[in-house]
Amino acid sequence: MRYLLTFWICLTLIGGYCFAVSAQEAAQLATQEAAAKKKKEFEDFSKVTEDSKSYQGFFRLYEKKENLYCEIQPSQLDKPFLCMMSLSRGLGRGYLISGMTLNEWLLVWKRVGDRVHLVRKNVRFRADKGTPTGQAVDYSYSDSVLFSLKIESIHPQRRSLLVNIAPVFMSDLPPLASSIGGGARFDKTRSTWGTIKGFPKNVELRVKAVYAANSSMDTVPDSRGIQLTLHYSLSQLPSNNYQPRLADDRLGHFMTVVKDYSLLTSDAPYVRYINRWHLEKADKKAELSPPKDPIIFYIEKTVPHRFRPYIRQGILEWNKAFEKAGFVDAIEARIQQDYEDWDPEDARYNTIRWVVDAGFAIGPSRVNPLTGQILDADILISDGFIRSWQREYTTYFEELDHEHDHPIDDASRFQCQMASGLARQMGFMASVLQARGVLGEDGELPEEFIGQALKSLTMHEVGHTLGLRHNFKASTIHSLDDLNKKSDEALLGSVMEYDAVNIAPEGKKQGDYYTTTIGPWDYWVVEYAYKSIGGSSPEAELPELQKIAARVATPGLTYGTDGDASAYQSRDLDPLVNRWDLGSDPLDFAKQRREIVVELWDKIADKVTKEGMGYQRVRRAFGSLLGEHGYSMYLASRYIGGQYHHRDHRGDENGRLPFVPVPAAKQREALEFIKAHALSDKAFDFPPDLLNSLAITRWSDWGSSSGSSTRLDYPVHSAILNHQNRILGRLLHPNVLSRVQDTELKFPNGEDAFTLPELFSGITDAVWTELDRNVGEKQWSNTDAFISSFRRALQREHLKRLIKLVLDADSGTPEDARSLARHHLGQINSQIQGVLQNAQGRLDDYSLAHLEESQVRVTKALDASFQVQKR
Repeated sequence: MRYLLTFWICLTLIGGYCFAVSAQEAAQLATQEAAAKKKKEFEDFSKVTEDSKSYQGFFRLYEKKENLYCEIQPSQLDKPFLCMMSLSRGLGRGYLISGMTLNEWLLVWKRVGDRVHLVRKNVRFRADKGTPTGQAVDYSYSDSVLFSLKIESIHPQRRSLLVNIAPVFMSDLPPLASSIGGGARFDKTRSTWGTIKGFPKNVELRVKAVYAANSSMDTVPDSRGIQLTLHYSLSQLPSNNYQPRLADDRLGHFMTVVKDYSLLTSDAPYVRYINRWHLEKADKKAELSPPKDPIIFYIEKTVPHRFRPYIRQGILEWNKAFEKAGFVDAIEARIQQDYEDWDPEDARYNTIRWVVDAGFAIGPSRVNPLTGQILDADILISDGFIRSWQREYTTYFEELDHEHDHPIDDASRFQCQMASGLARQMGFMASVLQARGVLGEDGELPEEFIGQALKSLTMHEVGHTLGLRHNFKASTIHSLDDLNKKSDEALLGSVMEYDAVNIAPEGKKQGDYYTTTIGPWDYWVVEYAYKSIGGSSPEAELPELQKIAARVATPGLTYGTDGDASAYQSRDLDPLVNRWDLGSDPLDFAKQRREIVVELWDKIADKVTKEGMGYQRVRRAFGSLLGEHGYSMYLASRYIGGQYHHRDHRGDENGRLPFVPVPAAKQREALEFIKAHALSDKAFDFPPDLLNSLAITRWSDWGSSSGSSTRLDYPVHSAILNHQNRILGRLLHPNVLSRVQDTELKFPNGEDAFTLPELFSGITDAVWTELDRNVGEKQWSNTDAFISSFRRALQREHLKRLIKLVLDADSGTPEDARSLARHHLGQINSQIQGVLQNAQGRLDDYSLAHLEESQVRVTKALDASFQVQKR
């Protein structure tokens, strides 16, 4: 028994020992497995990247099937870089054309645990780091987290992070779906990688993106599979000694603007840097030196050989301004050879590209959003303006009507309408030359004309890429008489103007059609932007920059830009700031243009078509002439309530006050011109044969169709009334009426002033001249009416506007204007009553019905109760 007990005790001890050892081994095994699992938290770097195609560059990339892995070095975390987007292959419609730049974002990689966030930086707000204000700004404004990417692996030696960036770029990143329209959506399953290239300071990615839309589009065979090629440039921010330069509102530069809350003493804590290239003299001691790194433009191989010389001339013309600023050969122009296969979208190249069917040209540049340094520029020129005269005329008023109700978007990259305007001007010029018998049967415009237009367009767009804004006052430095006396001289103060084609009156010598060189304003703004000053900081440069800017009142340096010319709510008060005019006095230009148009009314039907041709050219020419006639009236209307505006600062040499009212005599001259040629039916006495020749295209296919037109003949009454109504709308707009009334106070005591009563009387007298005629002088008929059809339509519109002023005036309308409107309604009513009483059965049916209806409408309006709108 004792032995048996001993046996069980030993057995128990041995079992316990074995169990403990087993448990310990299990624990060790579990620990080892956990460690191994922890070690395998990320896949082996070599395993993830095996069988991939690698690209060495700013980021090291690995392409593996549909995935694209990006290796992020530790030094690249939390360090901003640029992502620049563009279209390599477009849709052939709207702004979705090949070569179009889209966005440039400042991005940064941030590690968050086992993931990496791709963050878009907020670059608009800043304050000194480490200060209470800086902390407040951080709390108030945040960055945007675009993507959270899983860390796929960590390199064992480089400690770099590997992430799959396919979800970033295989998406509607720009985004474009809304621009495509038709409910378009990005299709990841059908989108693929295009070419991928790596360079020391940038990597270039192309995505062959596929979108699916619901509605059909003429430019693709099937909208369920729309192909676009998106190009992404991921670039290192420049690391050089570039110093930002502060802007001045007397000149016109594009700007990079930051709100700096550290500027506690400033009433407007904004820092405004001009956008400019980084140019340094190779010899800093030399007065004139080549730059260390010139600005090089490549004329892409898509540009037709015929046009390359004109484009090259337009590029190099700017070297004249840079020489004045101390640089020789600051700009170079090279031609991309056929054997060169670099991508035009590559951020290392500045290009000029030829695109088809775009209808515009643009010269956008891409800048460092922290400093304003221009990094890259790509100019697109459409073939559309070369062929535009062969197309249906598009009136400039479509843009004006849109602009009237939409404030200008200063952030938009699509503001420049130089090429589309050139297209209209080319159409008008073709009509004039054809009517004068200068063009042959093929209608081909002179090579000199095309060359000057293309060079002018190139100078304009290159100017944008140098950082220059529009200058719509630059056309006023020379009189109309002087323009045709100049040869190879600047016709304008700046090529940043939208200049109308220079057409000499028939029988007089024709000068240059377009300016062939840059103007004095161009030299001035390039000097401000690029002259080497040598200050140790942006603020240290200000004394010298102020001296340059203080020359603002010098003749030839007049300046007015998009915001000054914008027709939004008729805010454009300076009649000298216009698009598509010429000469020191736009009213003289309007008169000359009208005379050119009128001389051609009777000629165009015979001159623009030959035997065997259709009549569509007659319609196009008529529309072109009518558009120019209407625009000349619009230019005149801008003098009413106008004020000349200057940007001078107090103390500038020969400084001027900001506002100078247009003299009353000039306003009356403009009003008389409008009364005689816009509000009179005599201006529109067209020959019947002309009206019967205005044929629409009879093609019916996707290239050209009249199927969407509501009428096949020309809607002449509607077209004329639209022009007249636009003038009435301008003259009776609340802002114009308010300016007329306010300007009465701005004339010195004893000086003649243009007043609201004079404006209202002038309009009423012009619109209702028939009420002063002897209605009984003859028996009127329906084909020889007392009041013509054009006049009846205009009178109805005038009544509508006066009644609206009385009963439902828009906000901002002066109360005196409402009282005057009521007064004139009463006068019109009394005069109508007198005509009806004296008619004695002699009135035609049209005029009788029109006057009776007008009398009823006026009577009801005057009897209606109304409340003065609160303002």
